[in-house]
Parts: sequence; C-alpha cells; structure tokens
Amino acid sequence: MQRPFLIVSVLSLILSFLSLYSGWAAVLIFSVAIAVFGLLFFLKVKKQFAKILVPLFFLALAIINAFYNINVSQKAEALPQNLIVKGVVTETPTIYENGQTVTLKIPSLNTKASIFSFNTYDIKAGDKVTASIKVTPQETYKGANYSQGVYINSFLQEVKEIKRPKFSVYRLVADYRDGIEQTILNKASDKNAPILVALATGNKYHINKTDQKYINNCGVSHIMAVSGLHLGILSLNLAKILRKCKVKEKTISILGLLSIAFVVTACGFQLSAMRAAVVYVILFVGNLIRRKVEGLNSLCVAITLMVAANPFVIGSVSFLLSVSATFGILVLFPMLSGLLGKVKQGGKFGKLCNYVLDVGLVSFSAIICSMPILVYYFGTISTVAILVNVLILFAATTTLILTVVGLIISVIPLISILNSVMFFIAEVFTEYFMAVVRFFGKMEHSVVYVRKEMSIFWIIFAIVIIMLSYVGLKNAKRSERIGTK
Repeated sequence: MQRPFLIVSVLSLILSFLSLYSGWAAVLIFSVAIAVFGLLFFLKVKKQFAKILVPLFFLALAIINAFYNINVSQKAEALPQNLIVKGVVTETPTIYENGQTVTLKIPSLNTKASIFSFNTYDIKAGDKVTASIKVTPQETYKGANYSQGVYINSFLQEVKEIKRPKFSVYRLVADYRDGIEQTILNKASDKNAPILVALATGNKYHINKTDQKYINNCGVSHIMAVSGLHLGILSLNLAKILRKCKVKEKTISILGLLSIAFVVTACGFQLSAMRAAVVYVILFVGNLIRRKVEGLNSLCVAITLMVAANPFVIGSVSFLLSVSATFGILVLFPMLSGLLGKVKQGGKFGKLCNYVLDVGLVSFSAIICSMPILVYYFGTISTVAILVNVLILFAATTTLILTVVGLIISVIPLISILNSVMFFIAEVFTEYFMAVVRFFGKMEHSVVYVRKEMSIFWIIFAIVIIMLSYVGLKNAKRSERIGTK
C-alpha cells in the first residue's frame, strides 16, 4: 500500500460529512464498517497492516472526537432561548455599520458562542465577559460556525460584566496583529495600506467595497486571505535564499517553521492559515528528520489531522477551496507541465515564457479543481481569473515579501529607517496589480453567474481533465522510452 494516508484522508472527509449533516447514528455505522474492514484487512495481510497503523490511529481519533463534538453541539442546540453566559473573548470583535460580533469561549459549555450586538462595547480579545444572550437557531451558517467550533449563535441582550485580566494569550496575539496593522497603516499611503494589511494579515476590513468587488470578480480573493499561497511564498522563498547562502538544511527547516509561526500569528490564528500551515509544517519537519515528503501525501496527512482535530471542518468553504485547489496544484499541474515540457524554451526570454506558462498552468489547475466548490456555494465563474493571476502573481509575491521585510526591519533599531524604503517599493507593485484588478474587474462579463446544480458538470469536467492529462502523460513517457530504444 503506497499511500495509506490517501485512503484514510478520503475516509476522514466522509466521516466529517456524516458528522456534520447526518449525526451520531451515521457515524456509528461508519465506525462499525471501518472496524470490520480493518479486521478483515489485518487477517488477510498482516505484514502490510503495520503500514496503515498510524493513519488508522488518527482516523480512530477523529471518530472519537466526532462523537464528542456531536454530543456537545446537540447540547448547545437544546439550550434555552434566554441564557446568561460567562466566557473569554477569543479575538478582536468585528465591527459593522450596525453593531459588532463577539466570539466568546464558554468553558462551562465546552463551546464558543457568536454574539451579535446592535451596540458597540469596549471589548477586547482576552476580556472575561458575562452577558445575557438570546440564542437563535443555527441555519444558514451552521456549517461555517460548526467548522470553527461555534455551536451557539445569538443576539446580545445585556452586558453584565467585563473584566480585563493583566495578562491574556488572546490579547497578546490580538495586540501583535494590531501592531502589524498599525505599522502598515502608518508607513503606507491611505490608498495602498488596506491592500498591504490584507496581504500581511488577511484582514480585508480596510478595503473599500468597490475594490473588494473587483478582487472577487477577478478570482484573486485567495491573494487577500492568508493561506497556503502566503506560507509558500514566504517559507519556500526563504528556504531558496538560505540554500543559495549555503545554510544547512536543518537550520533552513527550523527557520522555515519560524516563518510559518510568524505568518499564522500575524493573521490571528485564522483557520485558513492554520490549515495551510499543517502542510508546510509536515514538509519542513520531514526535511528536518531527513525523510522525503511527497506533496500529495502531505496534503492527505493534513486533511486527516484537521478532521481529527475538528470533525465538522468540512462545513468550511475555505477548507474545501484550499483542499481542492491544493489538490489541483499537486496532481493536475505536474501532469500538464509534463505534457507541455517540450514547449519550454531556453535563454532569458525563454525563462520568462516558462514562468508565464507555469503560473498559467498552476492557476488553471487550481481553478479547475476548485470550480465545483465555487459554483455550488457562490454560483459564479470568473472568466478572467487565469489571465489576471498570470499578470499579478509576481507583483503580489514581491509585495508580500517586501511588506514582511519592512515589518521585520521596523523592530530593529539601527536599520528601522529602511522600512520606509521597503514599503515605498511595495506600494509601487501594489499600484500595478491593483490597476490590473480594477481594469479587468470592472469588465461587464468578468463574472458569469450559474446555478449551483452546474457544480455536478464541473466535477465531471475536472475528473475528465485529470484523467486525460494522466493518460496523455503516460503515453508521452511510453513514446519517449520507445524513441530512446
């Protein structure tokens, strides 16, 4: 069995779906079926059973956690409508035009509560709050809330008490993130600072509605949300630079892990960043212990671990988009790149053409595999996404690196003055890629609206593309071997 985690990751996704949408009875049937098939597999091939022991352990852990979380969520759903809760604010409250939302961790109920208030209060991350709330049914956003461990949705009736402890990890993380935002807002111009903040922290609050619409129309929202792209840009480019400087692999792995910690903390431990971080942590840890790690296997391990940590994770659209897009990049892109390998040219101009081709293929691979999710949940298809990604990815990458370097320099006394130079250059690149986004985003047919039933067509289309690419690459390799003989 070459990839045991591939099978277990698929089983984990099935478990996550059953946990969220079917309940404990379906999970129980699933568990019994896994136990029976596991026993039959052990009796038939005892020697190979050791290879799947670790994946099965995490699957068993996910099953146990599924029963626990289903029990907690059912108790939360059975709570009385009017309730007094006491908990800790886990993140900086989100401010809207008509109020604010506070996420409260409630230890006595083993869950979190999302509390919306029509009034704004001086509440910060880490504060201990006692409040009277009115519980509302989990309907439209049930999947998204459950995927974040939020089993209570409510309106605030009255704040009874707010205590601000001298020290709180939640406040420390929030202050760290706020410090990054304030540094960018102070150093960059009012026009470009919101984009730089979104790139560095994933906070899109400062971006105006028009620009946000253009970003969505162009299919480049992933650039403004801290995800695998950001972690890859920073950690992998850092590793590349350090290798050129002849730094040892162990040191590179340790610094890579530290860069991941920097990004995850900067975005306030957002789930999208945490999920992406798992994949890169596996890659760097594998390098640290000198064990070859395959990209697809790392993705499968990450999926298994994420389901084990939260059996309701499949309710998160960002999780589904991240997994599907990463799958496209790891599986479809290498096959397409192999098929078009002969098209690539040498020389300086050839390198530029090869870069453009690779970016286009990466974007195409990610979009094709994530399209069913986009169509089902949003009912939109961006007609300019691939072209815009090709045009702006280099600029966005450079902007992110310069912004991070500027932030690091700003805390070093002797050279802190240089951070203004970094932010100035970053703004030049920001002007370029936002000009591209605005140009294509305002086009009349930059977005096509379709019914969610069309997601079935896109699933079939993606499968066909993958199969044709696989067969085509296999035939090309066979022809090449015959030609060499």
